[in-house]
Amino acid sequence: SFSAPRVSMHTPAPPGGRSVPATEPLLCTCPAWPPAPGRAPPDPSPGAPGGVAQFGSGPAHLETLMGLVAGVAYGVAGAVLGHPLDTIKTQMQAMAAGDRQGTALAVARATGWRGLFRGFSPQLVGAALYGGVVQSTYAGVIAACHQTGLAQPLPGFGGLRPSVVLGSLAAAAVRTVVETPIELVKVRRQVGVEGGWRAAPAFRGAGPTLLRNCGMIGTFFVLVDSATIHAPGLSAMPTLGPLLLGAGAATAGWLVAWPFELVKSRVQ
Repeated sequence: SFSAPRVSMHTPAPPGGRSVPATEPLLCTCPAWPPAPGRAPPDPSPGAPGGVAQFGSGPAHLETLMGLVAGVAYGVAGAVLGHPLDTIKTQMQAMAAGDRQGTALAVARATGWRGLFRGFSPQLVGAALYGGVVQSTYAGVIAACHQTGLAQPLPGFGGLRPSVVLGSLAAAAVRTVVETPIELVKVRRQVGVEGGWRAAPAFRGAGPTLLRNCGMIGTFFVLVDSATIHAPGLSAMPTLGPLLLGAGAATAGWLVAWPFELVKSRVQ
């Protein structure tokens, strides 16, 4: 869920006065950048004061659990809504260039519209699993780095934080381990190859899958995190803001990852 940003800085107490807790909302909802001399920079981590509530400021085990639940829900919804298009995509990737015209109609005529859901069972299970591990791994890394220098923006990189890069790479690696065998079964069923996983090594295509995941997941989380700094108004918009931000970041992630997705499908 998303909430209005708050400034995340601890104002030094004046002589005889009190300090302002980091969790106390201030009048300014858009933190100044760069910070005033003597003040720590605002923490733009999602879920932390000064950022959009998503990941990062709670205990690592709780953030990991919340990420797992959110990721499973995301994975299931994505599988249900997107599998027919994914089947068409996989068949087009496996075909020669001249055979791709009318793929959807060809699949429907040959197997009925139910053919568009070929390989759905492994996709549903897999999407729930690797959707969960991506979100939980990323959330856990962000929470673990929350009070360290890794959570501070790198100078000259537009607010990019090392913790976001580390979380994305860790999530991509974990997803690759879980996803590759399941994707192998799904792809081979979608293109009508008999034997499923028994006809090929379980981790065939792991290399391009890892490269695809690093590009896709890294781009997504870097853009989402950057938006909490450079476009806090969009991030804080109820419903529409997260929808536009998530859709835009996911589309950019797939554009980066698409060449590796094509290689993965061909290899598997």
